[in-house]
Amino acid sequence: MYTKIVLVDMDGVIADFARGFTEGFQKKFPNHEIIKLEDIKSFSRVDEYHEKFGIDKEQLKDIYRAKGFFLGLKMIPGAKEALNDMVREGFKVFICTAPSEAYKYCVSEKYTWTEQNLGPEWIDKMILTKDKTLVKGHILIDDNPHITGVIKDPEWQHVLFDQPYNRHLIKDRLVDWSKWRTVCE
Repeated sequence: MYTKIVLVDMDGVIADFARGFTEGFQKKFPNHEIIKLEDIKSFSRVDEYHEKFGIDKEQLKDIYRAKGFFLGLKMIPGAKEALNDMVREGFKVFICTAPSEAYKYCVSEKYTWTEQNLGPEWIDKMILTKDKTLVKGHILIDDNPHITGVIKDPEWQHVLFDQPYNRHLIKDRLVDWSKWRTVCE
């Protein structure tokens, strides 16, 4: 029997990075205007806030470099149920996530977040890599509209997880987790 391998990104797909960044921004810059989540136009929060408000990029990166940032991210609604449904229905599902360049807290917090939010059985299903093109699979569900790396044409089909900053693209898309079967079967 043919078993599909589904790779699922973490930030912006199962963990709400955009909301976490916005909350972190509000704490760091309490008197500053924010960009509403529905108005986000760029995959990079750092680039978008820098371009719109002229805030130093290193100060913005410090938001997600902070201890507790990744651990404090909220689960995207329906993600846990969908991932568990996929596994129950025979899909091989892996979390395929990139660590931030400042990995001091990021890597350990992503593992802890996964264990706390999805369960300890998901720890063995985690792949941390800066280059997702090197990972074998049939489908990659990711909010990043432009996955690049060493392999020009990766084996997997890129399915966009719907976010405001990728809605202008015409690609296979998962609008919300309740519709995962439309892109995985």
